[in-house]
Amino acid sequence: MLKLYGYNYNNQLYEQLDFKYLVFPGGEPHVELKTETTFYDYLVVDARIGNATDLIGVCLIKDAIKRLNTATTVDLFIPYFPGARQDRYEPGFSLSVKVYTDIINSLEFNKVIVVDPHSPVTSALLNNCRIEDHTNLILDYTDYLKKNEAEINAVIAPDLGAAKRAQTIADMLGVPMLQVLKKRDPKTGKLSNLELIDTPNFKVRNCLVVDDICDGGGTFKLLSDYFRLNFPTFNLYLWVTHGIFSKGFEPLVDYRGVACTDSFPSNMSGFGNNKPVVYKIWRK
Repeated sequence: MLKLYGYNYNNQLYEQLDFKYLVFPGGEPHVELKTETTFYDYLVVDARIGNATDLIGVCLIKDAIKRLNTATTVDLFIPYFPGARQDRYEPGFSLSVKVYTDIINSLEFNKVIVVDPHSPVTSALLNNCRIEDHTNLILDYTDYLKKNEAEINAVIAPDLGAAKRAQTIADMLGVPMLQVLKKRDPKTGKLSNLELIDTPNFKVRNCLVVDDICDGGGTFKLLSDYFRLNFPTFNLYLWVTHGIFSKGFEPLVDYRGVACTDSFPSNMSGFGNNKPVVYKIWRK
């Protein structure tokens, strides 16, 4: 999903700009700008990347802008950065995050704004990268839960990679953070040996699991199974910044509530009445 926004400082005007985006029968994407961009001092390409074709679309939009007006400042807002999870070299495997960041760097955006990247590797490889803070949205969700259902009194990090973001939210809420460890085979993606490091000294807790991405949901299914078996009185809620939800609702059935941002163009039709609470994320 691609959008283009323009700003005119003198007129204090901000608006979405029209462009034509199509894919020819041969599979080639094509972009035609419908609005005269030279009127605007500042442009933002808003890219909610759901597939590789969307990434090509970003390249085409930037090229079309450059050919109309090279003086206009252009930023890229790409909250979910593709390939960010493939950030470690394994012999025989592509280092996908490097491939994607090289493509974006070649477009020479003034700034590239991402949200909750999977690891520091993405921001380190991107030129002119800025990480947009989104913690206010997680706190909005905990406020929503407090008013409508339950007060969160513990935050769970489902693996070591989630520890920093989970600890940040726990500190903001003034509640403990519980660390879970897991093992994943990098070649198969299969998860095993999940373990809670410290046994909680309480009986009933409303816990918020905090992570950056839910793809198929295997991590969170394993986590809910573990807590149902070992801590059956826990009520689990889930926050993921980027909700792909490729396996639908079934892996998340044991969570009392799920929330995410609209950073990824997810198909949530399979959730029925159990759709996640979705928070809009946008930078002006």
